[in-house]
Amino acid sequence: MRLATPWYRAFCATVLVAIGLAVVAGLAEPDTPTSEPNWPGWLFLAVDLALLFRAARLGLTLTADTLVVRSWLTTRRIPLADITAVHSAYYDGWWGTNCECLNQLELELRDREHPLPVRAVVATTRSRRIARIAHQLRQRL
Repeated sequence: MRLATPWYRAFCATVLVAIGLAVVAGLAEPDTPTSEPNWPGWLFLAVDLALLFRAARLGLTLTADTLVVRSWLTTRRIPLADITAVHSAYYDGWWGTNCECLNQLELELRDREHPLPVRAVVATTRSRRIARIAHQLRQRL
């Protein structure tokens, strides 16, 4: 079962496509002859495309005995037996600390003192999407 926030993934993909198009436009500018190398632009485009493909896989995948958490840089597999509680909390990450307008999922694990934040699944507080995902996960535990 795939648990994700499609609007967050769509927003990230849109931003990355816009950045990629701007890089391509800069690389393909025919009116500006230059002797400078253009490899930094190609490198930036390659990183942008890699992030674009990763954005499509952000979120949670629930299997029979494992919760797979895919964030921007990591994929973490957590056995369902290790999860003691699931709840939504105010977002606390790259874009702000205790941001009341965004929510994130938090997992309480058996051998961990503090909850594990899942920042790959973010939604606005008003949408209550994170609360619904937390409820779905609690039902499967």
